[in-house]
Amino acid sequence: MSGTERKTKQQSQTILDSDKNRQNPEKRILWEKPSTTRGFVFQYPPFPTLPETSHKDIFSPEKAGIYVHIPFCSSHCSYCYYAVSCNPSPEKVAEYLSALNTEIALQTSNPIVQNHTITTAYIGGGTPTILTPEQILALSEKIRNSFSADSLKEFTIETTPTDLTEDKLQAIAESAINRMSIGVQSFSDKVNTLNDREHKREDVLQVIKSVRSAGMDNINLDIICGLIGETEQSWEQTVNDLIEVSPEHVTIYFLSLRPQTKAYKRTQTDLTLPSEEKRIEMYKHAHTKLLSCGYIQTTANCFIKRPEFEHIHQSHAWNSMPLIGLGNSAYSFVNGSVMQNVRSIPKYKKLLSKGDSPIEIGRRLSAKDQMIRYVILRLKQLRIDNGDFRKRFGFEIDEIFTPQIKSLQKAGLVNIKDNSINLTFDGTIYVDDVCRMFYGNDVRSQLSLSKQKENVATLKNSLV
Repeated sequence: MSGTERKTKQQSQTILDSDKNRQNPEKRILWEKPSTTRGFVFQYPPFPTLPETSHKDIFSPEKAGIYVHIPFCSSHCSYCYYAVSCNPSPEKVAEYLSALNTEIALQTSNPIVQNHTITTAYIGGGTPTILTPEQILALSEKIRNSFSADSLKEFTIETTPTDLTEDKLQAIAESAINRMSIGVQSFSDKVNTLNDREHKREDVLQVIKSVRSAGMDNINLDIICGLIGETEQSWEQTVNDLIEVSPEHVTIYFLSLRPQTKAYKRTQTDLTLPSEEKRIEMYKHAHTKLLSCGYIQTTANCFIKRPEFEHIHQSHAWNSMPLIGLGNSAYSFVNGSVMQNVRSIPKYKKLLSKGDSPIEIGRRLSAKDQMIRYVILRLKQLRIDNGDFRKRFGFEIDEIFTPQIKSLQKAGLVNIKDNSINLTFDGTIYVDDVCRMFYGNDVRSQLSLSKQKENVATLKNSLV
C-alpha cells in the first residue's frame, strides 16, 4: 500500500470512527472509501430524498401577523417606559395617522410583504382608543383592506377603563376587531393612584359590562404584580375581582422599573415596592386561584378560560411566524430578520414625509441566532419540543445548548420529560432570566456595554 493510499484509508477510518459516536444512525457515512465516480453534487437534499409536493405547497403566501403602534395616552403611568406621548392635540394625532398610512403604503408595495397573508392584527400602544371613533374605524379598515387579510382570524385593540366611550365601542363593533385587551393593572383605587393610573375600580367593572353589551366575547385583562403600594390585601382584592368579572384571557406581568421612569425615581425617595419574596407570593396566589377556577396556563404570563381563547397573535409570533410592525418603535420579524422602527415620533413622521423607511435598527439572524430565538420563545410558552427543534434545525437541542440545559436542570428551573424541556414552576416565575441563559456571547457583550452607559447616565442625572 502506497503512502497516499494509507493516508486516505486513515482519513476515511477517522471519519467513520467519529461518526459511530453520533447518536443518530442516519448520520452514518455513506461510503467507506472516497471515489470520483459517484456523480456531481450540485444541490441539497438529493432529489431522490424529496417527498411529493405541489406548486401550492411551495409558493402559497406565508402567514403573518400585523402590529400597529398608536403612541398616545391620556396620561402617563409612572412606571411606563414605552414610546408614548400624552394628551396629543388633534393635529398631532392626524399627522401621525397620515405618516402611518404612508408606511402602510410602503410596506404593501414590498414584494416580500405582498407574499404574506395576514391571519392576526393587533393595534397596541399607548392607548389606541384615544383615537376618535372615525379614526378607529378608518384604521381598522385600512389594515384589513391594505393587506391580504381574507384569512384574518383575530383582530385585537388595546384600551383602558377610562378611554373607551360608547361611540368608540360602536365603531369597534362595526369594524373587523373581535378581541379587546384592557389595561386594568389593579382593581385597587389606592394602588392605581400611587402609580398615576387614572381609573377607579368602578370604571373597570363598568367598561367590562359595556364591552360585553356591545357583543365582544373575547376579552383580555392585563394585571401587574408588584406595583408601588401593593399589599397582600390589595392584591387579594384584585385577584378576587379578576375572577368575578371572568375574562376569557388574563395576562399577569411582574412590574419592571427602568431608571428613566418616574416610579423608579420615587422608589429611591418616599415610596416602596413589594419585596421579591412578596411579589412571588402574590404571583403564586393568583396562579393557584386562576387554575382552581378552571383557567389554563398557556405561557408564563397568560391564562385562558378555554383553548379557543388562546391569544393567536402572540402564539403565532412566538412560534416564529412573520410579524409586520407599523408605527414608531414597532418591531418586525420578516424574511429571517428582526428590525425596529425609530422611536421618536417626529423622526418617524419626517422619514415617511420623504418616502423613506422608518426602520432604524435590525439584524439578519444567523443559523445560531434562529436557534436561540426559537428556544427563548418556546420557553416563554413553557415547553420546548425536542423533536420539533430537530425537525427545524437538523440538530439535537442538547448538542447545541448542553451547558445551558444542564445549568437550568441543576437550578431546578427546567426538567426533561417525554422528549421535551419543560419549565418547572420556579422556571415559570423566573422565565425571563431562564431565557437570558441562552443569549449569544455577542449579545451579552453588547448588553453589558449598554448597561454600563445606562449606569453612567443614571449617575449623572442623580448629581444634577
